[in-house]
Amino acid sequence: MKQKFPWLFSTLWLAVFVLMLRLGFWQLDRSEEKKELLKQMNGSAQQISSLPELLSIHRFQQVQIAGQWIPEVTFVLANQMHQGRPGYHVYSVMTLAEGSALAMVNRGWVSSSDEIKPVTAAFRTWSLHQSDWPRPGVQLGEQVLSNDAVQAVTYLPKDVTTQWLKERFCGKKASNDCIILPFIFKLNQQMPDGFVRDWKTQIMQPEKHRAYAIQWFTMSLVLMGLYIVFLRKNHASQN
Repeated sequence: MKQKFPWLFSTLWLAVFVLMLRLGFWQLDRSEEKKELLKQMNGSAQQISSLPELLSIHRFQQVQIAGQWIPEVTFVLANQMHQGRPGYHVYSVMTLAEGSALAMVNRGWVSSSDEIKPVTAAFRTWSLHQSDWPRPGVQLGEQVLSNDAVQAVTYLPKDVTTQWLKERFCGKKASNDCIILPFIFKLNQQMPDGFVRDWKTQIMQPEKHRAYAIQWFTMSLVLMGLYIVFLRKNHASQN
């Protein structure tokens, strides 16, 4: 009797097997990416002196750059937690790269908006580190920005904030002469004009990615073993 090969089952098995392998290698790639991120976070600060250097910095990179605050506006972002206490993150605008770029800078956490102190426009070298733009977990409704000097906001959407900054501070400048950076900076703990700055970047450690990769590869081996057992039983039943 001619044996019938289980093509359908084998095709499904192969698809799942390849998927598990790809997930394992993807986790290994993520592990290497996180290694590089940690190096950038823990490395020495890079001196930034030009706009091209500023635009090419890496994620979470520490920098030293000359600039000054624009004291006309402060954003107070609500619903920010610190050690289990609700409060606010205070954002101010800084002009960098000889005035050709504007950046949002997180000055730290306060428990009450009454603690916020205004900044001055003194020019100096600042120690900052790059970070992602703040993103809400769930955004309900649109955030409208006003012309108030201190703006209490529930969200700080990138597109809305960028457009507001351009209209407020760029005026008739050409787009290349007034660039709103697509990321934010966090103010170094040793710098003045800040508040509570217990910066902790929430990223998965490389070791955890490697552990996930081992799990996927182990499940792939188990799946292969089950497939071999299935083929043997299928062969025996047809003889």
